[in-house]
Amino acid sequence: MTDDPASDRELSAQLREQLDGLDTAGLRAVRSYATRRLESLDPSLADRIEAEADGEIINVESHGTYALVRMYPPGGADHPVLFHVMQQRHVDGAESLHWTRLGDVRDNGGVDR
Repeated sequence: MTDDPASDRELSAQLREQLDGLDTAGLRAVRSYATRRLESLDPSLADRIEAEADGEIINVESHGTYALVRMYPPGGADHPVLFHVMQQRHVDGAESLHWTRLGDVRDNGGVDR
């Protein structure tokens, strides 16, 4: 186990003691719970996309760790574009959205790459 004095100060002695008493399965359950709890505190990917998008969003199709976004990009495009969007964590811990243009959306819903 790596000693991290900064994170140790964030946990009460009682909580550290309880965690130290858990077996592997118990620690995994705590990790799973903590991950879900953190995700519930952060805005969802779809909410971040809607807040930060520059163009007119048609729809956001969420797939957990990424989303497919159909939107009219800024600048008055004649047709919508499909984007793959995911949260990207930087070395300094900051997070931003990473947009990858997949192609133009055709009238039949297909994509021209």
